[in-house]
Amino acid sequence: ESAQAQYRLALRTARTAEQPSRLADWQQPPPAGFTLPNWYFDREEKISAAESELRSAENALQAEQDNYQSVLQSVGAQDVLDAETRLNNARAAFQVAEALYQRTIDSQNGQASLSIYVQNLYDAAKSELDAAQRNYEQVLTAKERADLLEARARLSAARERYQTALDAYNALQTGERAPEVLAAQAVVSQAQAQVRQAEAGVAQAQAAITQAEKGLAQAQAALESVQVQRDKLIVRAPLDGVVTTRSVDTGELVQPGMGALTLAQLDSLTVTVYIPENRYGEVSLGESARLRVDSFPGETFTAVVVAISNRAEYTPRNVQTKEERVNTVYAVKLRIENGGSRLKPGMPADVAFGGP
Repeated sequence: ESAQAQYRLALRTARTAEQPSRLADWQQPPPAGFTLPNWYFDREEKISAAESELRSAENALQAEQDNYQSVLQSVGAQDVLDAETRLNNARAAFQVAEALYQRTIDSQNGQASLSIYVQNLYDAAKSELDAAQRNYEQVLTAKERADLLEARARLSAARERYQTALDAYNALQTGERAPEVLAAQAVVSQAQAQVRQAEAGVAQAQAAITQAEKGLAQAQAALESVQVQRDKLIVRAPLDGVVTTRSVDTGELVQPGMGALTLAQLDSLTVTVYIPENRYGEVSLGESARLRVDSFPGETFTAVVVAISNRAEYTPRNVQTKEERVNTVYAVKLRIENGGSRLKPGMPADVAFGGP
């Protein structure tokens, strides 16, 4: 935007500067020798003609430079150049001395010593100029001097023609073709190219972001797949508890359905006792009972009846007396309330209902 603003400003200034020459095409009569009005050819046609003349002038200048070098070689290049250089230097020195001499004459308060010094400079410069002139004439014959003079004259004229054609061409470089406008336009083009390059960079970055997002999604999917596979390798217990038995060791193969560990919920232990049929009516659900174990002699634990079997069964094998083994009994299940983690599954226990 800054470059475009500078371009518009340069174009406005150039068009303002172009206005006088543009109006002149309408208001001024054509130059002598021209029968068509100034406005007959438009600006582009005039520029095209100026370019054509500039190329012709440049070609003519090159031709005259070649001709001058040819003449110079024919008359002895180095000797002529030395003589010309000496004459040129002497001429420059004499012009300076002559100007200084003229100032001394025109000065009203010039001193005698200054006038003598300037006079000596003038005389020395004049003598060197005369000597250089004689040396130049001695190096060249009359014909060679004439040929060299003509070659230099043609070269000077060709050079001036080229400079004049260039001036005419440059004079037409106004308005939109003005150098400052073209330079500002180049800056705009460069800025536009930079913008396009930046936009391309943004597009590439967005493409890279999209590609990275796809890669991230793929990695996330792979991670989730690995997590699923990992979860399949973890055997989770259905409840919290304490491992009481480990059925396999490290390195063994566990088959489906095979038990690997045995867990016990030590904070939720139960005990099952068997009562004879004639005592069945003395026990009820929710009734408290006292429990003792051999591991903690003298300590009593509290238990609550949570289930009473409604079917009689034979006395289990772990009942000690023969008289009880032949009787039918009812199973009563009690929940131990304050066993904590001290009681363990499989401990023999005695349960007492009612009374102290």
